[in-house]
Amino acid sequence: MKRKYIILLVVNLVFVSFLSSSCDKYTDCTGIITVMQSHDGNSAIGDPVPGCTVYVGEKEYAENVYFVGTTDEKGQIKNVWKNEANLGIKAVKGDMTAIGVINLKAGEVVEQTVWLKKNI
Repeated sequence: MKRKYIILLVVNLVFVSFLSSSCDKYTDCTGIITVMQSHDGNSAIGDPVPGCTVYVGEKEYAENVYFVGTTDEKGQIKNVWKNEANLGIKAVKGDMTAIGVINLKAGEVVEQTVWLKKNI
């Protein structure tokens, strides 16, 4: 009889540990932004732009989601935010600017590409 209780206890512990571990969900939002520059004005063909300053979000609106970064050799920046959000993107290099929006979703990696254009 004692053996049955020990087996039931072990089965219950395994079941409870399984349930508690499956409830942990990854809720961080990862955003990868790629800055491209077109060869001929066509936004389908171009090169990544390293060394470009990228502003994500607005500091005056929500400082906890505001991010500033510089693109790497692949023309990308990557950041992890704690909450879902729709954030504006502004990329600047020299006399060129790109704008866009990234829609961050919980537990997902969201990629967005913006294209630099000459300032007018």
